[in-house]
Amino acid sequence: MARSYQQQWLDRIIDGTAKQGTAKLYRKNRKWFTALPITLKPTKAKKEALTSDSAESHDDHRKCL
Repeated sequence: MARSYQQQWLDRIIDGTAKQGTAKLYRKNRKWFTALPITLKPTKAKKEALTSDSAESHDDHRKCL
């Protein structure tokens, strides 16, 4: 059973916008847990925003010189 915030990550793993790492199973206070590291890939809109911001900052830097 996944909670709503977990479901979003799981959906991103399934659709390929997140990469799953190696799961680790551990026990804490007589309860079992799993740690699942994920790496989120930026969405297309975020990639475009990042590249446009960096291009603007490079232009500003050139103006200062």
